[in-house]
Amino acid sequence: MAGQTTINGRPEQGPAAESAAAGVGRNVSGLVHDLISLGELQCQLMACNFREGIAQSRLSVVLIVCGVLLALGAVPVVLLGIGWSLIAYISLTQAEAFLVVGLGALCIAALAVWWGWKRSQAAWATFTGSRRELVENLNWVKRALQEQSGGDTSRRRWN
Repeated sequence: MAGQTTINGRPEQGPAAESAAAGVGRNVSGLVHDLISLGELQCQLMACNFREGIAQSRLSVVLIVCGVLLALGAVPVVLLGIGWSLIAYISLTQAEAFLVVGLGALCIAALAVWWGWKRSQAAWATFTGSRRELVENLNWVKRALQEQSGGDTSRRRWN
């Protein structure tokens, strides 16, 4: 080969050439092993965070569904009753009574959806650690590959 030392016009074929190839093989094998271990650990961390996120988001989903059901289902019947009560007991006009009741119901529904949304955001925050670890792991892989190709001897080992 072009990069090998020649002796008497022939490339070197002895143990030194084999040890260089074996060294490259060991380095590549070690890197692949490290990458597989890193992938396993990353998947385990994601699975753990996913289970935790699902557990925390159950209440959020229930709150959002309740808010939507309130706005779409029971609202017309209840709100008409409240509006007619305002007309009868406070002497508001029909338009004023129904506007007050409608705006109040929208505020309650918006509050329920907002509260559910905030709680669901807290559940997704459990993935912050996974995201940070993934970025660090990817940066480590990039550095390890760069060191392998650049010949840098200060390669960090994954334990």
